[in-house]
Amino acid sequence: MAPHLDLNVIAVGKDQFSGELLTRADNVIERARQIFSQAGLPIGTVGRFNIPAAKAGSLVTPQSEADCRALSYRWAVPNEAMDVFLVRKFLGMGSIDGLAPRPGLCGKRIVHKAVRTPMVSLQFDVLAASITFVHEIGHCLGLFDCQQSPIPCGPRNVMDEAAGSTNSKFTELQAEVMKTHCYVKP
Repeated sequence: MAPHLDLNVIAVGKDQFSGELLTRADNVIERARQIFSQAGLPIGTVGRFNIPAAKAGSLVTPQSEADCRALSYRWAVPNEAMDVFLVRKFLGMGSIDGLAPRPGLCGKRIVHKAVRTPMVSLQFDVLAASITFVHEIGHCLGLFDCQQSPIPCGPRNVMDEAAGSTNSKFTELQAEVMKTHCYVKP
C-alpha cells in the first residue's frame, strides 16, 4: 500500500451539533480526502469518535490553548492514527478557526506543554472549514505557513493563510515533507 494517513476525527459535543453542522463535518472530511489524495498522500481509515457535551463540559467551546491541550490529552484515541478534534467554535481566542502543533509529535502518552494534535472549528462554511482542516493537518505533518517558509509553496497553496478558502493544493515538495512524518504509514 502507498503512503497514507489514518485519522481519528473526534467531534466535541457532537450531540449538540445541528444537522447542518453534522453534514458540514462529513463534507470537510471528504474534501480533505480529495486534497490529500491529489498530493499523493491519501487519507486511509477515518475513525469517528464523539465526546458528549456533558462529558466535555466547558471544553465544548475551547477558550484557550490550554483548553485545546486538555482536550487532546484527555480524549486521545489509543491507536496509531492522528487525532483531529472538531469543535463548533472557539471562544475568546481571537479569530482563529484552527490550531495545531508545528510539527506534531507522535506518541500520544507523551505530555507536552503545547497542543498535541489539530483542532478545527466548524463555525464557517464547508469550504473554509475544509481548508482549515487540511491546513492544520499539514502543520502537524511538518509544514509551515507560506508566509514563514515561502520556498515550498506554490499558487493556491493550502498553507497560504492569505489566500483564504481559495487555496486547495500542496506542492510536490510539501507532499514529500509530509510523507516523512511518523503519522504517515507506508
